[in-house]
Amino acid sequence: MILDKTVIIQSPSTVYDDEGMPTNTWTANQTTIQANIQPLGGELAYKDYGISEAGITKLMFTGVNAVIQAGLRVVNGSKTYNIYSVEEFPTHYECPLKPV
Repeated sequence: MILDKTVIIQSPSTVYDDEGMPTNTWTANQTTIQANIQPLGGELAYKDYGISEAGITKLMFTGVNAVIQAGLRVVNGSKTYNIYSVEEFPTHYECPLKPV
């Protein structure tokens, strides 16, 4: 599989305003990785990954990378996705994605 896209991985963080009130946001420090993103339909998501949650629409393939974790975000151009899970294989990772 050709990893033809450069995507940004974002982590959740908390920032505080002048009054000390917390706000959840996504990191300014972003990591870029190479990936391939393919469409993922409901039946395939359930059959191959056991996913029954609605809204999973893409599957991201990456090389083995410790940065990739469920709960992080992927930014691909103008589109942003939450990483639903990470399926680890010896040579690559497969990550179902849900649009934000």
